[in-house]
Order: sequence, then C-alpha cells, then structure tokens
Amino acid sequence: MGADTLPGRTRAPVEDSDVPPLDDGDNGLKEAKEIVGAFLESVKASGLLMAAGPFDRSVVAAAAIVAKHDEPFFDAIVAKLRKYADDSYEVDGWVNAVQRHVRGRSIRLTPASELMTRPDPQYLIDGVLEVESLSMLYATSGAGKTFVALSWCVAIAAGLPWLDHEVVQGPVIYIAAEGVGGIAKRLGALMVEFGLDEPPEDLYVIEQAVNLLDSYSMKETIAAAEEIGVDPRLIVFDTYARSMAGGDENAAKDVGLVVAALDDLGIRLRTAVMVVHHTTKNGASDRGSGALTGAVNTKILLDGAGVAALTLTIEKQKNFEAGDPISISLEPVGESLVPRMRTSVAPSFTSSVAAMDKVTAMKRGFLDALVDAHRTGMAPMTQSRLLSKVSGNADQKGRVLHQMVDDPMMALTMLKQGNKNLYDLDPGHDACPSLDTPSDSDSIPPPP
Repeated sequence: MGADTLPGRTRAPVEDSDVPPLDDGDNGLKEAKEIVGAFLESVKASGLLMAAGPFDRSVVAAAAIVAKHDEPFFDAIVAKLRKYADDSYEVDGWVNAVQRHVRGRSIRLTPASELMTRPDPQYLIDGVLEVESLSMLYATSGAGKTFVALSWCVAIAAGLPWLDHEVVQGPVIYIAAEGVGGIAKRLGALMVEFGLDEPPEDLYVIEQAVNLLDSYSMKETIAAAEEIGVDPRLIVFDTYARSMAGGDENAAKDVGLVVAALDDLGIRLRTAVMVVHHTTKNGASDRGSGALTGAVNTKILLDGAGVAALTLTIEKQKNFEAGDPISISLEPVGESLVPRMRTSVAPSFTSSVAAMDKVTAMKRGFLDALVDAHRTGMAPMTQSRLLSKVSGNADQKGRVLHQMVDDPMMALTMLKQGNKNLYDLDPGHDACPSLDTPSDSDSIPPPP
C-alpha cells in the first residue's frame, strides 16, 4: 500500500506556490507536461489528490505553465482528474489553485489610508441597485420578476431612466438560464416602452445556463465578454436555481461555492451581478440556504395581488438606507407586458396639478432639445434620441411627444425616414410657443 492510500491521512487545501515558476520556454513546457502527467498517473492509481506527494506546490506551478501555454492539454488533464479522483471538490480546489497561479497572487494588504480616498458607493439604478455589487430579485413563480429584470437591463444598456430612477449607462449581459423563448417579444415591448427604434447596442444575451459551480463554464463566460471587448455594468442570472446545476440550493456549502463564483465574476469584470430567484412556497422568504441572503448587498422582493398591483420592496441595502417600496403594474404593450408606475384610481387635485406641471416640463424639454440640436447641427432627431433628452416615464413621454406633433401650436413636425421617426422644429414658426400658462392639453393623454 502506497503512502497516498494510508488510512486516516488528511488532505490539506491547495495553496499558491511560493517557489519560483518553471521556465516558460519550450523546454519548460515539456518538463511541466511531464510533471503533470506523472501527477495524473498517481491520482489514477490512488484516487486521491494529496498535499504531500503528487499534490505539491511544484505540480501546481507546472500545471500553471501548461494552462498558460497549452490550454487544450490542461483541459484534458482536468477531465481525467475528474474521472479518477474520489473527491470532485478537491479537483475544483486544485483547478482554482492553478488558475490563481496563472493570474498571479490576488491577495494584497491595502493601507487604511488608501481606503479613505476611495469614492463612496454609487447606485447603478438610483435607489435600487448598486454598482459593482451582488444583488437578488426574488418573487413567487409567475409574479413577473423576469419582466422587471429585463426592464432594468434595457434601461441600463440604453442609458434611459427606469420609471423616473436615473441609471448609469453601460453594457449588460442577461443570462437566460431558462431559455430564450418569449424573450424577443418582451424586448420588443420594452423597446416600444422606452421609445427605442432598435434594441440597445450594449445589451447582450447568453442563450443557455451558465453553471456557477463549473469553473470552466465561468471561464468561458469571462472569455466570451473579453473576446469582443464587453465591459459589463451588470450581469443577470435568470434564474438562480438553473445556474447551479448539480448543486443543492438548500446546502450552505453549495451556496457558498456559488457566492464565491459570483463574487469572483464581479471582481474579474468589475461589474454588478444579480440573481433572479424564487420564494418559498408560502412566499414568506427566498428559497434555499440563507447564505445567499447574507452575501448580497441588495435584496429585493417583488410581490402583490396579480400583475395589476405589484410592489418592489427593498429588504436589504448594504451601503444605503433602503428606499420606499415601489408600486408598479405590468401592463400590456404589443405582445408582452412592461412594468409601469402604479397610479391611484382617483388622483387628488394636488396630484393632478403635479401631473400638469410634469407634462409642461416634458414639452419644454422636447423643444429645448430641438433648439440645441439646431445650434449643434444635430437636427432632426430620432425619436429615441429625443426621448432620452427628457426625464420621465417613457410611455408618458411618447404620448406627450405625439400630442405635440398633433398640436399645430407646438411648432413640432415629424417625418418618416425608412422605419424611423425624425422630429424637428416647424420651419414655418419663428419662435417656440409659450408654455407658461397650462392649457387643456397639459395633461397626459390616455394610452391608445
């Protein structure tokens, strides 16, 4: 019986090597392959990866050279290790050690004085999601969480406010772990809602699940983004359960590995990461181990009595005071639904006056934007560009804009160019109309 199979022998975790790496030249690669090959044979014979013997620091250093210069060979070695080793988690640990060796040591001591000079945490969606943080949106099955998550993705990718909440624009990667069926219709409805002629250029979709428990799946995700130069602001996993194949969401150990993978993804790509999750059957809490709740910066519950009366409640906001609940409804647009602010059935006189003031501000904003466009030679303007210049609900802005086109006193014209609507000031008007006195038209027109 060899030393590697002695009963009671403990297997210590893998650590980064402190010894100098082998030569990266051709001879060094050949020697590294020989060392890794001998290691593989030892694992095949014993079924064990040991901190002493075949699982020592020189093997990790050699494997790092192989991974750096001959990735297919390294992948083949790992596949065989998974076949021969008794403990799959130990193989994952070994692979992580090799990858850390390739990247270089990632742990450093940060002087406290350096921390004091860093900027305060910022919002990605004002009052909702933080930049470069881990968050969770959860709801019962069929409550509409994907509609909400996709609307966040479109708003951030297009750089447009989400229900009056300002956003930080940037690329977004949406991982459709449950498949892409129906996604096109949902995106089409959101394009109409946001006044977009085409999907945002910065919105990307992965059409299959990315397994958070598979280091190769995570590596491919990072490589796919880096290959085309995408520097995401947000990555969404929809859903969490479909993104941890082979794991148990009730097991703290498995959830801990998932959280580590999510954190690593966020650090490697300097992005915010969000998981879309389910509640328990009674809807009282998020399903599975509480390790996920403990790890997220932001935890948001979507619940209510049907799509017409939903509430987004921010239950946890690590770096900010949690904002007030957001009342929304999912309303039909085209062949799908979009989230909108939920309004009361009988608005008060005060709220009606406020709505009139908002419409007046929208009209003034559209006219000012077109005047500025003429000054800079950027007129006429596309609908999506003009809508982006004015704050407010996208549906309301679209209706107000069309109302202005139909009003001959508004000095606004629209013309078709292919499948795009172009807007400009009416050349027959020497000056823009006065908006100081609200008129009967200064109310948000009803949807068609």
